[in-house]
Amino acid sequence: MTDVTSLMSSVSSGIGIFHYHSVSSILAQTTTCDPRVDPKCITREVFRGVSLFSPLWFVFYTLFVIEVIFFLFGIFLLFRKYMKGKKDPIKRIEFPKTLKNAIKYFFVWSSHDKIDKTDKKIAWAHRLMLLGYFVLFVGTIYITVNNDVYIELLHNPVPGTFYGLFYEVFSFAMDTFGLIAVLSIIYLIYRRNSHPKRLDYTRADKRELNPARKRWSKDDAFFIGYILGALLLGFILEGVRIVLVDFPYYEVYSSPVGYLIAEVFHLLGLQPNTALTLDLYSTIWWLHFFQSIFFFTLVVPYTKGMHM
Repeated sequence: MTDVTSLMSSVSSGIGIFHYHSVSSILAQTTTCDPRVDPKCITREVFRGVSLFSPLWFVFYTLFVIEVIFFLFGIFLLFRKYMKGKKDPIKRIEFPKTLKNAIKYFFVWSSHDKIDKTDKKIAWAHRLMLLGYFVLFVGTIYITVNNDVYIELLHNPVPGTFYGLFYEVFSFAMDTFGLIAVLSIIYLIYRRNSHPKRLDYTRADKRELNPARKRWSKDDAFFIGYILGALLLGFILEGVRIVLVDFPYYEVYSSPVGYLIAEVFHLLGLQPNTALTLDLYSTIWWLHFFQSIFFFTLVVPYTKGMHM
């Protein structure tokens, strides 16, 4: 265990230069605030303490802007490709109607009607995965607005609106829908590995798989594996955070999945309020951030992931 701990410390310290809070400051936050007395203590740190206009803030949002540029460039390449096609003599696209149908498909859950007719389990797995990601996406937007706008720009005290009963419900929802997305993806991976005929890329013309078609299968595996990895890393990050702040009692029911993972880490020797745990937490936080950047810049716009 000592060797493993030393290795973890060495690796995480290499990336630990991104720290903004010290162990003592986080310890102070967790020991001077009693959540049983003050509901504003029922909260958690967000964005690793990256404050407005700090060096890390510029790093964070510079990378975010680069991500948006690469994403839009990928969209542009697809649009340019589609524009090379021959003009359809029949007017098939009417923007207001198309937009209305798109909204309807999302909220009425009819976007997987074709799959639903042949395999309801697969259709629902897709829907639940989409719902899980949508909830996580909305939650991330809320945290960004609360932290960077409501607190930093408007100079409201921490934690803004992110505390008390709202925090507990919000955190539980994020854990629940994140778990739903994970289980849906695991089922889809299992289904794909059972090699159903509808996923056989030779079914159209019965030819052997050429190199291009073999790449399709690899792209599929990489894409779904990457999504699953991002979700699991998020839960691991949550577990390490809970260990770091010494297992707040309210996290048992507000972050049940993260709390369970925290218990596992604790059994493996990870201790609260230590430099090792802080290093590990900071490292995973930034890895999760870079993983998200890579996903939206180099995965979604240039693979089949665009259909999401």
